[in-house]
Amino acid sequence: MISGTNMIALGPPGIAKSAVLREVVDLIEFNGHEGTPYFHVQMGSDVSPNHVFGAPDIEYFKKHGIIKRHYEGFLPDAIIAFCSEFYRVNDQVANSGLLTILNEGEFKNGVETIQTKLRFFMADTNFFPKQADDLDVEESDLKLQALHDRFLSRVLVKPVSDPSNKIKMILMDDGFSAQIKLPLSDLIQVQDTLYEVELGEDMASMMVQIATTLQDKHHIFISPRRLKLSR
Repeated sequence: MISGTNMIALGPPGIAKSAVLREVVDLIEFNGHEGTPYFHVQMGSDVSPNHVFGAPDIEYFKKHGIIKRHYEGFLPDAIIAFCSEFYRVNDQVANSGLLTILNEGEFKNGVETIQTKLRFFMADTNFFPKQADDLDVEESDLKLQALHDRFLSRVLVKPVSDPSNKIKMILMDDGFSAQIKLPLSDLIQVQDTLYEVELGEDMASMMVQIATTLQDKHHIFISPRRLKLSR
């Protein structure tokens, strides 16, 4: 969140991935900021672009033949966004502006390009798309890889394992109450000054060496986009 990059949590259903991410949102104070503080959507085959980007302006479409959306209250207007079951996204949603929002923070609306207010995009999933060199890779996996590459942070979430914690869960004694709040203005200030931090050439060289080693020894491809975001 501080780095302003996208994060996705991977884990089986029912282990409170969504609940943990919502707790993070609850710590943020959005007072006095324009935009929709928090937007949440659960992806699926029945989810249309209207559910994610807002309904089209019918009169504008009749006059110009171009789709322009009422995006207030939806993803292009959101400050913090959370998407459940992200990789169940359909092509229609993926191709209607999701990639550019995640990568450039921009949304094409009619003939205008909107600079979004998005400060943090997080998602969860029960599966990752397969790699191009996997034996059982499918065409749908290859399409999802373009979205997958937009997530710098990929976090593996494991189920509750401690028996005493499981007992607390059953007895409804597993509440969480934080005594802190994070003003959104503080988060914005930190994010906007990150690029003023100078990175030495030695550090940049080590980053390139790590990416090269991952590729050569472990067949893990780090795209130039991810390498730059890792800064």
